[in-house]
Amino acid sequence: MKKYNLIFVANELANNNLNGPNVVFFNFIKTIYLNKIDYDKFNFYFLVPSNFKLYDLDINFIDLTKKLKENKDLNFIKLKKNNKLEIFLNLLRLSKFVRDYIIFYPRLTFLPFLNNQISFLYDLPLEKSYIMSENQLKDFIDKQFLFKKFIINNLKFIFTISNSVREDIIKFLGIDKLDYVYLGVDHEVFKPLKINEVKKNLEKYNLRFKNYFFYPAGKLWFRKNIINLLLAFHKLINNSSYKGIELVITTNNYNDLRDKYVYQVREVVKKYNLGEKVKFLFVDPKDLISLYNGAIAVVFSSYYEGFGLPILESLACKIPILFSDIPVFNEIFPENPFKFKPNSIENIYFTFTNFLDLYLKKEEERINRIIELGYKKILSFTWDNTIKNLLSKVKQNIFKE
Repeated sequence: MKKYNLIFVANELANNNLNGPNVVFFNFIKTIYLNKIDYDKFNFYFLVPSNFKLYDLDINFIDLTKKLKENKDLNFIKLKKNNKLEIFLNLLRLSKFVRDYIIFYPRLTFLPFLNNQISFLYDLPLEKSYIMSENQLKDFIDKQFLFKKFIINNLKFIFTISNSVREDIIKFLGIDKLDYVYLGVDHEVFKPLKINEVKKNLEKYNLRFKNYFFYPAGKLWFRKNIINLLLAFHKLINNSSYKGIELVITTNNYNDLRDKYVYQVREVVKKYNLGEKVKFLFVDPKDLISLYNGAIAVVFSSYYEGFGLPILESLACKIPILFSDIPVFNEIFPENPFKFKPNSIENIYFTFTNFLDLYLKKEEERINRIIELGYKKILSFTWDNTIKNLLSKVKQNIFKE
């Protein structure tokens, strides 16, 4: 059987940086390595930084300065420097050894003299739709993608991560050479934990078990809708029935005082005296699962997203989630009754209270039914299925099989 060569450019995974899109390519590598997916149809090549590690697994690097004697199922190539020239030279060398290759970038990228280049386009800046008219938004996106359209036009194909975003890209950019694959969650990592284990990990961050709502924001910026969430939460804790509850937001940039949005967030915290009730934390990734497990519920208040990994992660841990009533979240879990209009402080507040009225009245059966419904819904969202779907669509759209 003919085998194709799929080259993943994972240059951003230095020190296993799993922020943003990097988590996608890391899970691609891990899943292909551990589960040996489609080894009979593809040879896989991963361009990774010199300090990349895949847990404690042995990684064999190939040397492109020497002639490859044979194609192996799985091959790692060490990037000595993280720059376009280093990537280009390694790809050029590799293209001399292998035929029928596809080069896959984690972000919009195009390099000359190479064939079959494809990329992810995760989303568009449509959070601006809450502060712009449609014509203003279209003009804004046209300017944002002025150079990116050159890249897109030179790429063989584009993948995105939800049908909602696919439709947005078609609408605003007029691109039709694209398809989507859903992302996944590792059910071996994100799962219900023993209470004692969770409590022990929460002690590191001075958190009490089942005493907080949790927003795994990752980064404070306008899209994440932090300010409306804070104002709704302020109203919540001013209600005597809910005053003991806290809000925990994980982020990597709360101390970046040069960032205008971070400054605005800090001003809201100061103005409404939220410092004792709202905690902005930068946590060890290993403790993230405990923060999910220890929460009353997860909150996901974004104006716009390309997908919604926190929805999968919270439901995999069997924790309820309150989220924005936006297309992509409804694409993942349309049956969720705990959703709100992200631009309405009142609506966010009422969603908090509607959930807490059930939670505090010990309506566990009703809440558990919703959790189980969501849990069954996300069982098919695995990285294994993501990879299989991606490889199938690569063959279908690139090699026309």
